[in-house]
Amino acid sequence: MNTNLNDRNANIISDMAYIAGKLGNLDTKDARNIRDVFYDNNGELKTFTDKELNNFAHKIDSNKAKYADVLDNTKLVGTANDTVTGYKGIALQDLRDKSVTIGNAGTEGWSDVINDGQMAVGKVPDQLSSANDFVNKLKTDVDKNGNPIINSDTALNLTGHSLGGSLSQLLTVELIEKNKIGTVKAFEPFGP
Repeated sequence: MNTNLNDRNANIISDMAYIAGKLGNLDTKDARNIRDVFYDNNGELKTFTDKELNNFAHKIDSNKAKYADVLDNTKLVGTANDTVTGYKGIALQDLRDKSVTIGNAGTEGWSDVINDGQMAVGKVPDQLSSANDFVNKLKTDVDKNGNPIINSDTALNLTGHSLGGSLSQLLTVELIEKNKIGTVKAFEPFGP
């Protein structure tokens, strides 16, 4: 993955953001990478009681080659699921260069439609504050060695579909002065 986030991986991470709340409920602290989240030690696909998470696991399993780079070379380091604003996001750390990619979920429910409406009338969506809080939390959260997930040297990539793409663009504007921004991939964000 690295600081030159490609379209395929950005799209995968954007899709994963929709299940941020589900991923956040899993115990992933011992997972070496995303593959360990979805597959057991024998390489068998795990079965999840949550239907949405199980469906996503089968989506990955049906096209392992497409997902291989994200599965093998990234680790889940954070999730956000703000039930007030509707914001959902995930943070994946690239195991090769330690860059962090924030995936922002797009329009899915009524709270997201409200945020879309805010942009339609020229306002900043409420979810931007939640997304910013998520990034700031990653600056205080630490890894197994006691190091912050995001520090001043961490390349930060941002991606998302629809509302998530807009949030990625808006976050870039807010974060660029104090963070090392790598790649931003916004798929069909709000606007002309």
